[in-house]
Amino acid sequence: MSVVTTIKLSPEAQKLAASLKTMPARALEVIAAAMYKENTATVTHIQKKYLSYPAAGPTTKLGLRHISGDYAKSLWTPKPVINGQTVQSNIGSPVKSHGVSYPAVHEFGADFPSRPTKSKNKSYAKRHPKTKAWSLPARAPIQKGITDRLPDYGRTISAALIAAIGGDSAKN
Repeated sequence: MSVVTTIKLSPEAQKLAASLKTMPARALEVIAAAMYKENTATVTHIQKKYLSYPAAGPTTKLGLRHISGDYAKSLWTPKPVINGQTVQSNIGSPVKSHGVSYPAVHEFGADFPSRPTKSKNKSYAKRHPKTKAWSLPARAPIQKGITDRLPDYGRTISAALIAAIGGDSAKN
């Protein structure tokens, strides 16, 4: 599962990019570096704003109370990949714990069906032959963090593109 997010460039950067038949390799490398910089800042923003609620408090729809080891391992910034004329980047990775993609469950929500109890305690298993079905609502801390910082992505990548290719702002 993933969400595709479009970054809005400045009008000058849009015009400059549209004037090119193909993006020079140097420009793609500069864009990738700018995206990596912004992704790193976004991970910090997500951790501070959406994943740092006190563990003792009640649940919240905004984010999580405590970052588990599994979630913490998944929230990182891989280097963006240049693929032809595009630069692709992401935040996080599919870390699985007990067969569940832990970050995806919190990002997109999930329904967990009833299933037979696996307890070895025969007395407990007899009284509780099935677990209850339950749902976890989507909290989307990663997408919220990206959305919060989209203007920063646009400014940084626009400036990098203009500096790499040249434009009115780069000449001044």
